[in-house]
Amino acid sequence: MVSLKDDVTKEFPNPNFKPLEDLKVTLLQPNCLVAKEYPAICKEWISSRVFVNYCKPPKKNESGEYPLGAKEDWLQRCQYLSSDLKHLLIINMSRFWSNILYNEVALRPVKTFILTSSNMYDESEHPPMDSDIKIVFREIYRLVFLVLYRLTVPKLSETQWIREETLGQYLYDNYIITMPFLLDVSLLYGKENNIIINQFISNIFRYQPKYLEDLKVMAEFIIKVFQTAENQLNCAGANKQEPVKLTERQNVLTIPSLSKVVNCLLDTIYSATSFLDVYEPAATIFHELQFEIKVADLYEYTIPSLWRQIKSLCNNEESMETYFNLNFKIDVTRFKLLKSVNMLLSSQVNKILQLRDKIDEVELKKVADEYTTLLSELVANKLFMEDYNNYYPVESQLDIIAQVCPEMDVSDFLIESVRLCSNKEIKKERSNDLRRNYHPVLDSSPSTSQENENQASNHIAIPKKTKIVTGVELESLISEVKDILSHLGEGFIQKCLEHFNFESAAVINAILENLLPDNLASLDPTMPYVPPILNEEASNALPERVNVFDNDEFDIMNRDDVDTTNMHIGKRKQKHKNLIQLINDKSHVDEMRDMYTKLNIVEYDEEQMYNDEYDDTYDEAAMVAGDEGDTERRPFTIPRVLQRRISIAEENDDSDEVEESEDKNKPKFEYFVANPEEVRAKAEQWRRDHQRGGGRGGRGKQRDVVGKPKGQGQEKEVLQNREYKNTNKSRSANHNRRAMASRKRNQGMMPF
Repeated sequence: MVSLKDDVTKEFPNPNFKPLEDLKVTLLQPNCLVAKEYPAICKEWISSRVFVNYCKPPKKNESGEYPLGAKEDWLQRCQYLSSDLKHLLIINMSRFWSNILYNEVALRPVKTFILTSSNMYDESEHPPMDSDIKIVFREIYRLVFLVLYRLTVPKLSETQWIREETLGQYLYDNYIITMPFLLDVSLLYGKENNIIINQFISNIFRYQPKYLEDLKVMAEFIIKVFQTAENQLNCAGANKQEPVKLTERQNVLTIPSLSKVVNCLLDTIYSATSFLDVYEPAATIFHELQFEIKVADLYEYTIPSLWRQIKSLCNNEESMETYFNLNFKIDVTRFKLLKSVNMLLSSQVNKILQLRDKIDEVELKKVADEYTTLLSELVANKLFMEDYNNYYPVESQLDIIAQVCPEMDVSDFLIESVRLCSNKEIKKERSNDLRRNYHPVLDSSPSTSQENENQASNHIAIPKKTKIVTGVELESLISEVKDILSHLGEGFIQKCLEHFNFESAAVINAILENLLPDNLASLDPTMPYVPPILNEEASNALPERVNVFDNDEFDIMNRDDVDTTNMHIGKRKQKHKNLIQLINDKSHVDEMRDMYTKLNIVEYDEEQMYNDEYDDTYDEAAMVAGDEGDTERRPFTIPRVLQRRISIAEENDDSDEVEESEDKNKPKFEYFVANPEEVRAKAEQWRRDHQRGGGRGGRGKQRDVVGKPKGQGQEKEVLQNREYKNTNKSRSANHNRRAMASRKRNQGMMPF
């Protein structure tokens, strides 16, 4: 029997070890002796105390002081709230769940704290706290976490326990834990308590599988937020299919509307990334909805549009603070977008490694093809892929895919495509230093785990080529960092800028992540700014001078070895003094003589092998008369300008052969008057030739066209005679008899 006056920490009697949802407890009424049975979880066990809501810490005014009584009021409220949270932790399990289910205000301290403090990354909403406020805040932070963890504990002892199915039903049906609530919890506690929050969320999904459906709805809602932002900025991604309604367009953008869009995108992607970080199985649902493609489109089109709008509206003296604040938030949004895609792609790679020994090669290759296909689609967004590859090199994951599926030969193609997006020189040899000259992307979220610190340290890469910034530009960079981190001194900011190659974004990221090197961390953060000495400026200006002839073959400033043979001191002597010498120079003719000499050699294949199996019966019938110029072509001649006598360079010891060769080369002597004897001999020979045969011109040379009998082959001379006869038969025969006879008859020469 139990009385309401009993200690709230005392357990209800449960001798049969029943679950609390089935346990009946006898309650003795305080004003009478009547006892009545009640369920172990019901309205009778709720507490009568009033639970206090949480509110934000007060902000300091312009003078750096809190408003009168604001700080004391907040500390007093937190004291009451701390008492309420401790009460929820010490009561027994029956009273705890009775208050959670039937007391509407019991979870107000928890929900208001998580809702108010989830966006701690926004320093404009949560300024730095004083030491006493920070101590109280950390205490509330710890108590709320313990209450949350108790919500997912199904068993405290043998007498205090409930079924896991019942616990999941309590949480889901009564909206005690929802998906937006889980996003805020992972955002607030995920960094410092990654393992415990992972167990917390995993238990919830195990107790109630319906949360998986809500997770899918939440992922679809996040994608819808991205599309709404695109519509607000009148920009659409590459995969945009549905037209935008006119009512959803906003023609005129103002600074408040831009701030609203930036804050919405930052809060959405920050929460989604934190949830994916603490609960890796959620990556499968996001991947099924092609979340990576949506993020790439948002990064490719919406983020540049936001930058342009902010620059056009806020880049003035009146809105300079808003300008830097929004730019900082966009940088954080960029980093979180890249990180979310990396989580989903890494989840796919981990899936391939886990299934390597469980499925066959066909299924494994199918999963690997899915990864490479997704990466190929992401390459289409050049701006996104350039920043993604700078921060998360794709080559490392492709190497893993190549090791698991060696038959796939797409890694080189994808790497070259990614390097094309980065405007880098494509090389077949893979570079081992992929993080060289990368531009860091901001991450304002604090990282406490060792893995996150090591990862973030690699993200901040300092370019090798240093630059010198002085004057107004340096003051602008210092003020840009000081607007975000106002507690730092200008001298300390200057040292940080010099170390990070005057990249203000890298300086802010390194300070927020506590990743400063030892030489900077040992400096005084309040160090004042010391103007530089003029001589140092003049000496430092030398390396920055540039010239159009830098890095050429004669650049002695950057090259140690210079080819002096190409250098000429003084006035160069020309080869030709005037135009006449240039025209008379025929040295180029000698260079062409060898080529034409080779062309003068014509080889003729005179081999005619006898083949006794060859049938030449129809050789004459198949022979076709060619053109007159086919048999006797014009011989090749060397141009006159090249017909110079080739000097003999070889020396011969035999003087007789030399004299003989000289005699042969001498031209024959020609008489001024022909020898009468030779003239008479030639005339007599001509007369004999023309009188031979009694006809005009004689018969001439007899050509054998008959040859040997058929089947025995023909000699080469016979074949040439046949071809000659066929070609020249029209010269001697009269083939115009009919035409001339008709002409004579028509003119009346013949009587018939």
